[in-house]
Amino acid sequence: MLYVLLGVMTLAVVCLNFTTLKGWSHARLIFKMIASVLFVVIALYCYATYGADVRYFVALMAAFVLSFFGDFFLGYDKLKRTNQVGSSPYFYYGLFLFLFAQMAYAFLFMSHGTFSWFVL
Repeated sequence: MLYVLLGVMTLAVVCLNFTTLKGWSHARLIFKMIASVLFVVIALYCYATYGADVRYFVALMAAFVLSFFGDFFLGYDKLKRTNQVGSSPYFYYGLFLFLFAQMAYAFLFMSHGTFSWFVL
């Protein structure tokens, strides 16, 4: 099952690249969302099959879901802003969601090892 999910995700990424090259904005957003959903589905499948530390998994899922919504809002902003000047609220929603996703990734890596700011 894992290989099927990875194959479908690979196909979605290939379609994403193709639609990006062709300049098809709506199709690009759709394939980007499909690929992002498959990241979450694959992580859920691996957790259900192989198990992991619960804190690690929750932080990973939070980062993936926040990144998914960040992708959505930035893609939606790009669709809506064809010739407009200035920033729409969707751009800021996406930006802040990616900021929170990065914070979840930071928590993920700090909780999964011996990380110290003083060693850096």
